[in-house]
Amino acid sequence: MDVEKTSQSPPDYTYPYGTMPGSATLKAHNMAMNSEPGLRAKTQRFWQVGPPSTPPPLPSTNQPSLQQSYAPDWLSLLLLALANLAVNLIAPFQRMFSLDDRTLHFPHAETERVPVPMLFVYSLALPTLLILLLTSLNPHKTRKQKLHQIHLSLLGLATSLMLTTFITDTIKNGYGRPRPDLIARCKPKEDTPEHELVSIKVCTERDHHTLYDGFKSFPSGHSSFSWSGLGFLSLLVSPPLLLSWMPASNDEGGTDSSSAKPVPSVLAAICAAW
Repeated sequence: MDVEKTSQSPPDYTYPYGTMPGSATLKAHNMAMNSEPGLRAKTQRFWQVGPPSTPPPLPSTNQPSLQQSYAPDWLSLLLLALANLAVNLIAPFQRMFSLDDRTLHFPHAETERVPVPMLFVYSLALPTLLILLLTSLNPHKTRKQKLHQIHLSLLGLATSLMLTTFITDTIKNGYGRPRPDLIARCKPKEDTPEHELVSIKVCTERDHHTLYDGFKSFPSGHSSFSWSGLGFLSLLVSPPLLLSWMPASNDEGGTDSSSAKPVPSVLAAICAAW
């Protein structure tokens, strides 16, 4: 007896199978499918996890829920910035020193070879500009994908710079290594003994920033900051390591960004050497 085959249409669920109304998974899925106009909807799509061009796949019930946004990452970055500000308000450890230590008698340089504004240009402005330029010129990504990639890249760059600054300043405060121009910064009293260890109490310099900065020689802030920004850029333009900015070279005439990898590292080495 032949059984007549009938095709049945799948049931019309009001929410994806395996999810419960109000769950984090359903919220992430609805946010990705959201195509409504308006600033709020655009902000949700911009902050969603994964490329905005396609909705994130729904996991099974035994898999963790999708991250809904990058708000926790930006909040963590804000807390890290506040912690870095607090570290800079703490006076560093002041080692005892001797006036006959010739390694501390270098003249105080008012102008640095790589001033702090130029350091920000090399380590922050230049990577940001290249991220925007390389992403915008990539013909293999849609506008939404480019915005998402810029968002992730700038978030990573900011985290790299802020975390490096926090670690560097924390070590500086705890180590308290004198700079080579400490005596010029200190301006010790005339009756200070030359062959004995003395403390910061013999200094007559009233500018606390100038004086306390003389005990922040190690580790180098210029070196760490330049490497955190330009080193991050080096990883970013390395397709095997992080993101593929341009398609790899192939028989169809693609390009390869591996030739650009050493350039940011060389710039970081120059800033560190100066």
